[in-house]
Order: sequence, then C-alpha cells, then structure tokens
Amino acid sequence: VWKVSSDLESRRTHEVFRHRVAEITAAVTTRVKVNEQVLWGGVGLFQASESVNRGEWKRYVDALDLPNHWPGIQGLGWSVPVAEDAREAVVAEVRAEGFPEFEIQPTESRDEYTAILFLEPFDWRNRRALGFDMWSNPVRRAAMMRARDSGRASTSGVVTLVQETEQDVQKGFLTYVPVYRRDMPSATLQERRENLEGWVYAAFRAADLMAGILGSKDTNLNFEIYDGTAESENLLYDTNPAVGSADESRLFHLIETVELQGRTWTIHFTATNQFAGSERSKLSTWVALMGLVIDGLLFYLISTLVMSQSRAEETVAQRTAELVEQTRQLRETNEELHRSNTDLERFASVASHDLQEPLRSITSFCQLLELEHASQLDEEGREYLGYVLRSSDHMRHLIQDLLTFSRVRTTNDKLEPLLTASLVTTILEELRSLIATTKVKLEVEDLPTVLAGPTLRHVFLNLIVNAITYRDRPIGVVNISAEREGEFWKFCVADDGLGIKPEFREQVFELFERLHSREEYAGTGLGLAVSRRVVESFGGKMWMETNEPRGSRFYFTLQAVT
Repeated sequence: VWKVSSDLESRRTHEVFRHRVAEITAAVTTRVKVNEQVLWGGVGLFQASESVNRGEWKRYVDALDLPNHWPGIQGLGWSVPVAEDAREAVVAEVRAEGFPEFEIQPTESRDEYTAILFLEPFDWRNRRALGFDMWSNPVRRAAMMRARDSGRASTSGVVTLVQETEQDVQKGFLTYVPVYRRDMPSATLQERRENLEGWVYAAFRAADLMAGILGSKDTNLNFEIYDGTAESENLLYDTNPAVGSADESRLFHLIETVELQGRTWTIHFTATNQFAGSERSKLSTWVALMGLVIDGLLFYLISTLVMSQSRAEETVAQRTAELVEQTRQLRETNEELHRSNTDLERFASVASHDLQEPLRSITSFCQLLELEHASQLDEEGREYLGYVLRSSDHMRHLIQDLLTFSRVRTTNDKLEPLLTASLVTTILEELRSLIATTKVKLEVEDLPTVLAGPTLRHVFLNLIVNAITYRDRPIGVVNISAEREGEFWKFCVADDGLGIKPEFREQVFELFERLHSREEYAGTGLGLAVSRRVVESFGGKMWMETNEPRGSRFYFTLQAVT
C-alpha cells in the first residue's frame, strides 16, 4: 500500500511539474508575441506621418510607459540604412540636433551602413547605442535582413547589447519590424528591398524581461532558455546559473521548444527534490508508519501466544479493543475524506460559476460596445475589441472543458443501454450549419446499442468536430462506423483531413496539447483528453491511428449490451 501511494504521489508531483512548465512556456511565448504589438505601433506612427522627428518618437515611447506596462524592453528605437555617399550628411544632421559627438559606429569603412537615430527612453544605457550600426554585426544583420525581406517581425539570436556595461551584464536579443516608404509597393521581395525606409526595433535584456514575466523566482524549479540547440554558447537566460541542469539534485527534466518570430527557443526545465517535497503530501509516510505499527502488533501477539495462552487471550482482548478504536478512527477519517471530496466538487461548481459570470459580463458589455459604439472606434479600437471578444470566448470554452474533465469520474453516470445511432443523428443535426459551410460529407454506418451514460455525447461531438475542422481543403469525407469485438463494440471515426504524425499519437490525448497554433485552428487542447477520460470511465479504451498519407482514425471501445 505504501508503494502504491508513493507512486501515486510521484505521478501527481510530476503532473504539477508539467503544469508549471506549461504555465511558464505560455507566459514567455505570450509576452514575446504581445511585445511585438509595440513595434507595429511604431510602424503605424511612421505610416501615418509625413515624417517623424525625435520629439514625436519620444512622446510615443513615453506614452507607452515601458517600465510599468512593458517590463523587459530596454529601449524602443528607429534605425535606417545609410548609403556611403550620405554618411557624412546624416552625421552632420544629427550633430546639428544637439549631439556633437554623434558618429556611426563602428567607424571602419564597409559596403553597407545603418544607424540608430532614435532610441527611447534616452537614459544612460541607451545613450551608448545612439549611432550604432547594427548591420555591422552578423547576428543582428541576419534578423534585420529577415524582417526586411519578409515584411514580418524578426528576432535576433543571442547578443550582448551595446547598452551593457561591466556591471550586471545580461544576455539580450533584439526584435525588428520593417517600415517601407509610404504609398510604395511592397508585395514582392524586390519591392520590399528597394522601398525599405528603416526598422522599428526593441532591445531586450533577457533577465529583466523574465523578471517582468514571471516575478519572483521559484528556487526549486529552474529553467534555461537557449536560442536554438541547448548548447552553452546559445544560452540566453538561466534562472539559477549556480546550479547546472545535470546536477544530481535535479529530479524532473522537461524540454519545450517554441517558435518565435523566426527563431526557435529551447527551454530546459528542471526541478529539485525540494520541489517534490513541497508538492507531495505525507500520505505515503503515514501509510508506511501505520503498516509498521500493525506489523509490530502482529509480532507482539504471536510472541505472546508462545509465552502464555492465558496472557495471549488477555493481550488479544486488549489489542482487539485497540483495533476497534483504530477502525473507528479510520472510519471517521474516511468520512472526513468523503466530505472533503464533496466540498471539492462543490468548489469546482462554484468556481466555474464565479469564473463564468464575470466572463459573461465582459462578453456582454463588449458586444454592446461593438453594437452601439463601433462607429466611434477607429480600426485599431475595433481590432482590440474583437481580440477581447475572441479571448473571452476561448476562456469560456476552456472553463467548460476543464470543468467537464474534472467531473467525468465524479458524475457517476449509470451504465445503461444507449442508442448511439440516435445520439449521432442528434449531434449531426446540431452541426448542420457547420457541415453545410465546410461541405464535408458525413458517412454514418449502422451503429449499435452500448452500455454508457449521457457524457458519451462529449466523445462523438469532439471527434466529429475535429474531423470537420482540421483539414486543408473544403470538401472531404468523415466516416463513422462500429464493429463487434467480443464483449465490446469498437467504434471508428475516420477522416481524410490533415492527419497526425505517428509520433504524436499519444501526445494528442494529453491536457493542453495542441499540434497547431490557436491562430490556425481554434480549441482549448482539452477535447481529446476529456474524450479518453469519458471512455475509460465506461470501462473502455481510446486510441488513434494515422491514415497515410492523409487523415486520421480515432478508435474507442464500449461494452456491448448482452
């Protein structure tokens, strides 16, 4: 019993570790993508103005209030390409603006130049970078070229910022977005190169950025961020440089990769034994101690029988009374655990309601704002309003899916005969609009009666919607069938859509696992996890197989009606 309880605690601690890893990965990814919006705001300033001077750029950056709203951005700047024959004129112009020592650095002669003309906030660190030619550095130049040629945001590899001094040196990186000349074409690669006006860019100090994202450190959970492969020269950030990832005190290890603006970041997470200790309860210890106590009592009883029959009878009576008391205490403990479980279920319901109510209010007021005041908002305001509505809708689905997942094994669905043909017909009727829009053909074969409960609806609904949604062509076929295998019916939902690579066959059933970004396909990453849990609660199992070269086949089994 101790071994079983200890294993359960270990698995629970590992799930906590994985959940914390997912939180940190999502926080880092989201912040980097959100920071990109600041740069596009700068592009909008240049596109909306005939010209932007230094004072206007300062007012724009001051309004952003970087330290409070965008922590981690060391500076927001403007860099322009400079031709050889225009170099002296550019230097003279900036010096005339009150910077007599301005120079394009490095000063060595080369084929192409760029120069940082604006950089705010113009503090003592950022003053060091004014006039720096980022094109002269191959790491920065690669990101600038990628932004110029693609028309998209582009992040550099690991660099040491010009703003760094001998104290508190941090690794850093830069993100660039291109600005093309107004009213000039930029549809082709050649047009983008010819009509480039400059780059709006942001400089990041990695440690400051992570402090702004994550707040205080968790000393028992460390992670290292690498630009590309996990090699020392690619290390961008380490929560605890004094403790290596290969340290023997590291208990859990997990590696995540994220794609960000043309770069791949590898995040290596590790947790210590102290992390496990802080997350684990004392259940297994108490089980072991109680087991030892019971073993000791049995040994004492046996030795007493050998010594004296009469004393054995007296001792047995005494120990029996003790065991009765222990049984009573265990019964009370069991009742307390039952009450705790009931309280947890009630809390889940209340928490779901309390989360959904403010979310419903947000959505309602946003919809009213969109309906009654949309004409008073500019295009950017309407875009932000749409973003809030979409995020609210995603949050609502996420809360509903999490609540469904947590309740699957507590609803105690009574197994009774259920007509799956009727259930599927009802679902297809509900999805009639989606099916008509996507023009997907549904083939439903004869479906049997099985032993299940009402939550079986989640399984069919999720599999059918996934088969319709995850495809890259408008017309396709989804087939639903079943065949008898002994005491079970094996169901199959097959499609000819995007398909899933074999190495992801188990990953898709894990919580929050997604193979596509939310921008490509909507969803919470919980559907298949909920479906498998429902099937297993009915005594069945669920798995998937690929349909090379296209499509997927999802199987699950349910008990047949004898």
